[in-house]
Amino acid sequence: MRWLLLLLLLAAPLSAETEADHEALRNLKTLYERAAAEGKPDALKPFLAEKFTGVMVTGDEVSSFDSLDAYFKKIKDLLGDGGKYSVTVNPAEKARFFGDLAIAYGSTDDVATTGSGREYKFTSSWTAVCVKEGGQWKILRVQGSMDPVANVFVKEAISGAGWLAGIGGAVGGLVLGLCGGLAIAMLKKKKTAPAA
Repeated sequence: MRWLLLLLLLAAPLSAETEADHEALRNLKTLYERAAAEGKPDALKPFLAEKFTGVMVTGDEVSSFDSLDAYFKKIKDLLGDGGKYSVTVNPAEKARFFGDLAIAYGSTDDVATTGSGREYKFTSSWTAVCVKEGGQWKILRVQGSMDPVANVFVKEAISGAGWLAGIGGAVGGLVLGLCGGLAIAMLKKKKTAPAA
């Protein structure tokens, strides 16, 4: 099915997009940045296509405004009370138009701050497909992704695991050292004790 969509997009004549079309897509970018900063996707609701779907940077799938709203709440819960999230959307170039479809892509600069003040900065890549419905550009599909190995969250987990392993090794070494010392002391005491 995806290949069919791709073939249709490639076969469709390029539309004579206008500056107003590009401006409408830039407005969607601004709305998303504001929704992320406020933790509320309400402003996006009128700009989601009837068959809106997406995969967020965390791998969570969304398929309606309600599921997008639930995703925003999940992120807010992960960050904790007083936590915040902000994103700057960086388009790679002007969107490409194919009739009533537009494709845009680029990167983001993201900052997630927990309620305790721990800050995580990361980047991600994104692609968005927009469709013109009722004369208005709306988001049909979004896809976000980040490096699954070399990102700030994996590095934090590995660092935490390293600390735990180091502490566990130190405690284990201390216990073995104490047991070994105790065993040696008992053997010396046994050798020096008078025979009965």
